[in-house]
Amino acid sequence: MVGARVEALKDYYRFLLALLDPLLKPANDQIVMVVTSPGRVQTPAAGMFGVIHPEGAIDLQQDESATVVDVAPTVLLALGVPLSRELAGRPVRALLFEDRFGKQVEHYVETYGRPFTAPVAREGRPLDREMIDRLRSLGYVK
Repeated sequence: MVGARVEALKDYYRFLLALLDPLLKPANDQIVMVVTSPGRVQTPAAGMFGVIHPEGAIDLQQDESATVVDVAPTVLLALGVPLSRELAGRPVRALLFEDRFGKQVEHYVETYGRPFTAPVAREGRPLDREMIDRLRSLGYVK
């Protein structure tokens, strides 16, 4: 049983590698940023933030002073998007290959403003007794 799960996991890794392989080979004037999250795990786990350039790759864990809040400012700076002064993190310049592409100039705005999406009207109905009993029998409701 465990052997089959391990093989399935290996097959999945091969599938992901085949899917990502073209993206992980950027052209000379490109960098590729890969941000992962550990997904649904029971205990806290680290994600990964890596940057790939034809001359090499760097991962965020190499900069011990960098934290998860530094991901967004780094990506935004690489894209040329102004940084909000409300952002908690700072760009990690070591990940931007500035020796190759030149120093990125930071542009700031005070805020990105409040979200402007309208709230969605909910049209749900209360659960009936039968549905609650079904959920209880499955262990979803106590």
